[in-house]
Amino acid sequence: MTFEGAAVETNADDYEVWDVNWTSLKAFLACDTQWRISVAFHRGAEVRRVRHGLDYSGVDVVLARLYGHLKAKARRVLFEDLMAMEAAALDAFAVARDV
Repeated sequence: MTFEGAAVETNADDYEVWDVNWTSLKAFLACDTQWRISVAFHRGAEVRRVRHGLDYSGVDVVLARLYGHLKAKARRVLFEDLMAMEAAALDAFAVARDV
């Protein structure tokens, strides 16, 4: 595969992101530090971090600083996309926690 004339290596962990989803993915990744997390002690000394969801007040700050220039409808769609990705991530975290 080439990109602007340069060879690009790919592996099984690479994912393609459609252009229509790129802004939403960047916003979701920018909110990486906004998860509500608690520590759970499981089976004695085993410690597990449990994610409960995004802290929306922190998400609002991230979105305002990075995407405040977008029109209201676009910001609403972006936030809806974040909530969908949050739900999918919480499901994935729960499966990983149960393994």
